Amino acid sequence: MNVSEKIVKFLEKKGVRHIFCVVGGHVMFLNNAVFESKIKPIFCHHEQAAAMAAEAYGRIADIGVVMVTAGPGCINALNGVLGAFADSSPLLILSGANNSAEIAYMKKHNMRQVGLQGVNTEAIVTPIVKKYYQVKTGDEVKEAYDLATTDRKGPVWMEVALDRQSAKV
Repeated sequence: MNVSEKIVKFLEKKGVRHIFCVVGGHVMFLNNAVFESKIKPIFCHHEQAAAMAAEAYGRIADIGVVMVTAGPGCINALNGVLGAFADSSPLLILSGANNSAEIAYMKKHNMRQVGLQGVNTEAIVTPIVKKYYQVKTGDEVKEAYDLATTDRKGPVWMEVALDRQSAKV
């Protein structure tokens, strides 16, 4: 089992029935884990639509889940994430990212971008989420789920670097 499969299996056990998504290269292992699960992917034409649909779905279900690729995919999802933050809607954002080493290098050297789609997602989303996680083992999903669905509900962001998505656990 890899980190992506671990995250999706947890969501499946929690009763998540749908994940709103736009597929992309930086989220390929998470895409595959969803496709092999009982969770039904709801494909959207744009990340903004996916995030807004997941936010609305979270109001009637226990939680909404949106899955987007790195860089522009993350940025395009912000409107729905901000809506979840303002309205206290339970939302879990799964986003892809460059490899972990590239993310660390970018942050260390205060770079604006690394590679084709690598941006400092943490710096951008932190003001509008309850918590941001840079996933290492997949164990973070339990705390992220609980945080999104308890107290004052709201969005929680889980960024999963490409090398972490496929890492064996």
